Amino acid sequence: MQKSLLRKRLGFEGNFTQIPNAWVRDDRIGFRAKGILTLLMSHQDGWRISLEALADGQDGITAIRTAVTQLEENGYLNRQYLRNDKKQIEATEWIISDPFENLISENLISENLTSGNHTHKNNNINNNINKNTINTFEQFWEIYPRKIGKGAARKAWLKISKTHQSQTLLDAVSAYAQHPDLPEVQYIPHPSTWLNQERWMDDLSSMGKANATSVAADILQRSKQMQGQISER
Repeated sequence: MQKSLLRKRLGFEGNFTQIPNAWVRDDRIGFRAKGILTLLMSHQDGWRISLEALADGQDGITAIRTAVTQLEENGYLNRQYLRNDKKQIEATEWIISDPFENLISENLISENLTSGNHTHKNNNINNNINKNTINTFEQFWEIYPRKIGKGAARKAWLKISKTHQSQTLLDAVSAYAQHPDLPEVQYIPHPSTWLNQERWMDDLSSMGKANATSVAADILQRSKQMQGQISER
C-alpha cells in the first residue's frame, strides 16, 4: 500500500513565510538546514539567534553546526567576523543570502533543480560553488595574519577546497591567527605555503617551541652572514 503526504489549504494561510521554490527543492542541503532557513525567513530583517539557542530545541549543537556549515558551503549563509579595537575576532555571525541571485530567474532555477535537464542544473550549481569558494577564500585572506601573495594563496585555496571543507580551514586559520605564541610577521609562512603544506593540521600546542627554534636558526644564519662579510673585508 502506497503512503503519501497530502498538501491542502489551511486556515492560517495568508500569514505566511515566503521561501523560493529553488531553496526548498535544492537537494544539496538537508531538511535540518532547510528548517533553519525557514525559521530565519519567518522573522523580520535584523532578527538574529545564536547557534546555542537553536540547539536548545530538539537538535544538539553538533547537528546545528553541521547544518549551518552546509548552508554556508552552498551559499545560503555568508560568514562575517566581528573584531574589537585590537583587530581580534570577538564574535562570528552568518548573514542569510540568496545563492541564486546572479542567475536569470527563479523559474529557470526551479526548473533546472527539479527537471531532467542535468546540464543546466550542474552548470548552475557549479557557478554557485565557484562563487562560494571565492567568498570563503576572502574570509581566509581576511583572517590570515600575513598578507602576501594573494594570487598564489587563492590558487592554493581553490585546489584544496575540492577535497577539504572550507569550514575546517577557516576554523583552523582562526585558531592559528589568534594563538598567543604567533611569531612576528616575518616568521609567519606565506598563506599559500600554509595551505599547500597542510599547516592547518599542525599541533598548535608546540608552536611556541617551534617558533623559538626558527628564530634562533635565523639569528645564527644572520650571524654567519655577518662574519662572512667581515672576513671579506
